[in-house]
Amino acid sequence: GRYSYLYFCNNPDRTQTLTEEDKQKQQELIEKIWKTVDNSFYDSQSHEWWDKTASFSSGLHAMTKLRASYFIGRSNDALSWSMDDKSNKEIHIVDVGCGGGVLAEGMVRCAAREYGYKRITLTGIDL
Repeated sequence: GRYSYLYFCNNPDRTQTLTEEDKQKQQELIEKIWKTVDNSFYDSQSHEWWDKTASFSSGLHAMTKLRASYFIGRSNDALSWSMDDKSNKEIHIVDVGCGGGVLAEGMVRCAAREYGYKRITLTGIDL
């Protein structure tokens, strides 16, 4: 499954910018977490992450629009950027422990559609 791939391959697409020391620390943390978390349920449901009608993920998708709007709204308030700023400055969204990435993707859509951000970077860090 997805989590097994990330664990065994150290998720190379997201660790390229880390120092060797940070990679080692991340690997130690992953091993510690991996021993305590049973991801077999999520692995068995991974085919349903993006299915908005599936019993496993329908509630998650239903909440995503509200949750994304809340988080982006609070960030927008804190930044107090003008429309000019939203066009020229880049907003960074970081999703730690992504799971399927449903909320992170929703936050990107919300930032663009509801708040007018033009330059958005999404970074996911899987644990």
